[in-house]
Amino acid sequence: YTARAFPRDYWNRAAFVTDPTGHLIGQFDLQRKGSGFVARNRWSFLTSRDHWLSPVQVKVGPDGALWVSDFYSLVVQHNPTPKDMVTGEGRAYETPNRDAERGRLYRIAYADAPETPRLNLHDASPAALVETLRHDNMLWRLMAQQRLVERGDRDVVPALVALLRDHTVDDLGLAPGALHALWTLEGLGAIGADESARTAVRAALHHPAGAVRRAALMTLPRDPALADEVLAAGLLPDRAAPGAMNYTVGSALLQDADPGVRLEAVLVLSEVPPSERIAAVLLDTLFEPVNAADPWLPDAVAIAGAKHGPGFLDTVLTRKAPGDSAEVSAGLASTVRILTRHHAASADPVLATSLIDAAARADAARAGAVLAGLAEGWPDERPPALTAEQRSTLAAAAGRFSPDNRALLVKVAERWGMPDVFPTP
Repeated sequence: YTARAFPRDYWNRAAFVTDPTGHLIGQFDLQRKGSGFVARNRWSFLTSRDHWLSPVQVKVGPDGALWVSDFYSLVVQHNPTPKDMVTGEGRAYETPNRDAERGRLYRIAYADAPETPRLNLHDASPAALVETLRHDNMLWRLMAQQRLVERGDRDVVPALVALLRDHTVDDLGLAPGALHALWTLEGLGAIGADESARTAVRAALHHPAGAVRRAALMTLPRDPALADEVLAAGLLPDRAAPGAMNYTVGSALLQDADPGVRLEAVLVLSEVPPSERIAAVLLDTLFEPVNAADPWLPDAVAIAGAKHGPGFLDTVLTRKAPGDSAEVSAGLASTVRILTRHHAASADPVLATSLIDAAARADAARAGAVLAGLAEGWPDERPPALTAEQRSTLAAAAGRFSPDNRALLVKVAERWGMPDVFPTP
């Protein structure tokens, strides 16, 4: 729900899902889980004794109410044709329980919603459009943003920069005006063309609203200075940071308090040239327990770490885990699996031998991730040309794997087309 006419409990967390075949609108509560979200089923928001109710679309309207489009048919499905029924035009089976001519529209409003003035942006001035970027209903903010971008005139850049530099946040810690100002600057191509806009977006890396910091990361030019700017803003743990950072959360190392910002910062580092400092930052990010247990950050670290070579993977595989929880173990294993799958594509027998030997000394989760990654990423019909010494190393390593992981060894051998490469203990 992206307006403010409903009670606070709905703001930016209630998601409405139409189910025409179930003849209802479901309501889900969106809750942050690290850098992602989980949806909790609350209850059916709209049902009816009239079984023809078939909602197919629900939108937040200009007045903050929910507007529903009802297909209004008892039978919504068209295929396949049930037994003893006739297939008609468009391969839809024929039935009197489907109305192809009429539908319904509903407006669902909160009885105690505050009065809001009506807007008409048809002839709105550029200044009025910029001001509308602050509106509490996202429909109007998006409409104003669209009109400013389609207008294509950068004469509004100073006003947009001023709005982006406004650090005011609402009760939810959001700054929608600054956020839409940033995306309007991006839509106008001003970030790359106007120094004042680019400077304001760089400064937005320090904005108190996490969504604005994240948008700044997404829109800044991928130039050589970007990595230094990201690290200087304290968005990721950096042992080389010059001092105290804003908007950080206490941990073994300081990092941005918003996991969504950390996720975006890691992805930014995947787009800049590799360096020892960036590799160290990525590793420190991954080995913070809250990041290792995150549903998406370990995969992002794998994406960014791939360009740092096999040595990065070796460190992820052998470094002491920052905890023994199942979530941390699964996160580290996911990073190892993605990186191994990436490097396996080179079909390098030296690398494969080294990885399997190191995996045999690692914990079971990361060891299994190496074997799964090799089995998934090794090119088809490219058996490794192993030396006698490498075969001996692999044979010795095979005996150190757990029974579950020995089953994965079989998959690697099958991928290589070398069924006897790992002797059975």
